[in-house]
Amino acid sequence: LRLLPFETYSNTRSQFMSAPHGSFGAVEIVTERLILKPISPISFARQTLHWTNDRQAMSDLQMEVDGWTLFSWWRKLRRLSRKKRMCHGIWLKQGGGPVGLHMALINMPSRDVGTGILIGEQEWRGKGIASEAKSAIVNDLFQRCNVNRVTSWVHARNFASIHTMHKVGFTREAVMRQQIALHDGSLTDHLGFGLLRSEWLERQGGMNATVDRQEVAN
Repeated sequence: LRLLPFETYSNTRSQFMSAPHGSFGAVEIVTERLILKPISPISFARQTLHWTNDRQAMSDLQMEVDGWTLFSWWRKLRRLSRKKRMCHGIWLKQGGGPVGLHMALINMPSRDVGTGILIGEQEWRGKGIASEAKSAIVNDLFQRCNVNRVTSWVHARNFASIHTMHKVGFTREAVMRQQIALHDGSLTDHLGFGLLRSEWLERQGGMNATVDRQEVAN
């Protein structure tokens, strides 16, 4: 994971310890394979309107599965990019259009951020894009924005997202039984996952120590 230099963030006010009531906004983040950057709602809507035809994907995000138009999709993306929210489009370094979308909403008093992710292009699902993007944005939230907690909810049949949660380091904390109606009308459980800043920093420290030991051994 490589975050951009601090100067990239100079126009944002998202250091909650020094400005607890400031805004927090998306900034560009670069990883090994991805570029994560703030979206322009109208441009992004035009490029990704076809995602709304994927009933399974929209259901996984607990969004409407029918009736999307360019205008309604643009309005949804605009709401996701407003104050106390940040929305990253997910692009591959190799080029091409966006392959996914990550959303975050801050609860200011507790510095708790709710998050969700969509890999809209089907050919890029199951290839680690979600976990790579989620890890990068979680790191940004804890390191730059200084939030205390990140929360994600997924339904019990979304096995790919459950795998991503565990891979990034989240702990399953809650089960809301039969709370989610899927696009086929069936009911399933809603699973709540949480990750604390202290846990993330401890996990990152352990990973860095492992890398250091490997380098010494070599």
